[in-house]
Amino acid sequence: MAKHDFRSDALDAIVRAKKHLETTSPSHEALRYAALDVRMAMEALTYERAQIYADELPASVYETWQPRKLMRQMLDLDPSADQGGSLSVGEEEGGQPAKVMTFVGTETVLSMASIKRHYDALGSYLHMPTIAQIRDEGLSQLAGAEKRLRTIIAQIDAVLASQVFNVSFGNFSTGQCGRCQAKIRRRVPFDTETLEAICLECGAAHDLTVLPGQGVRWQPRQTALPCAHPGCGETSYLWADDVAPDQPWICRVCLRTNLIVLGIRPTTPEGQALNVKRADEERV
Repeated sequence: MAKHDFRSDALDAIVRAKKHLETTSPSHEALRYAALDVRMAMEALTYERAQIYADELPASVYETWQPRKLMRQMLDLDPSADQGGSLSVGEEEGGQPAKVMTFVGTETVLSMASIKRHYDALGSYLHMPTIAQIRDEGLSQLAGAEKRLRTIIAQIDAVLASQVFNVSFGNFSTGQCGRCQAKIRRRVPFDTETLEAICLECGAAHDLTVLPGQGVRWQPRQTALPCAHPGCGETSYLWADDVAPDQPWICRVCLRTNLIVLGIRPTTPEGQALNVKRADEERV
């Protein structure tokens, strides 16, 4: 998938937002337009960041336009996805770390904390005030908007001024999907013992276990289910996303169809079960 220049989109949006705030006392209309442009800048920077993880995120994730949800997906893959840092390079000698490092630059990233603090709050400025707000606050619901806008604009300016950007280093493990045999590449954060890998082709889940000094063990996430037909009892292994009510599967031995159902059955006589329920209700 070709990458889009979301960074330029963010810059354009911030330039527009600053123009709306040029006067000493911006009107309510100007503040609303500024809020809209700042939100667009936050979205653009989050989309830009997501492109780093293009081969690790399912295609459906790119349909998510809310920055908070998208950033959460990235953080699930890489706990440092919303953190910046400094980059220095050097040339190793004889397999030894470089003695001299050259500083390249520092990157500032729009953090999840900033998205949580400001994105939805700015969105509230884009709606007509409710009857209750007009009654209790008049039209002063935008009173704190200018201060918030200038705060987040300063943060976005720092992001856009980064000397380097979209830098991502990681430790990766590669495996083969147990269902469709597609190649899966999973980032393995440091100090992680177990994690999940989802096949981007078919959605099959795999459990990964980090074995110190031995690499990463890949295990298909499957559930063992016995055939329900009398006289068979063969165990089948179904993928996690296939285990759902009304989901059929064919036993590989007797070739008869089984059906997964959701149900409740009593484990005690009816009267005792009823008493237990009533006791629970009394405790509540």
